[in-house]
Amino acid sequence: MRKWPDIEQARCIGTFNRNLLASYSHNFGSGWGLTISAPLDQRNHEHQHNHHGAKITET
Repeated sequence: MRKWPDIEQARCIGTFNRNLLASYSHNFGSGWGLTISAPLDQRNHEHQHNHHGAKITET
């Protein structure tokens, strides 16, 4: 079982999420069409660890 670090050892600085749904649609003759969608996302999550009094930032 995983043991979570003490609050003195690790602290969450922040989380930033950016999401975008890109899509393209094209209609052909005779009632045919094509739609393509793709999700684009970026996530930054940052912790600060305290090891023997030294603050180490981890992304």
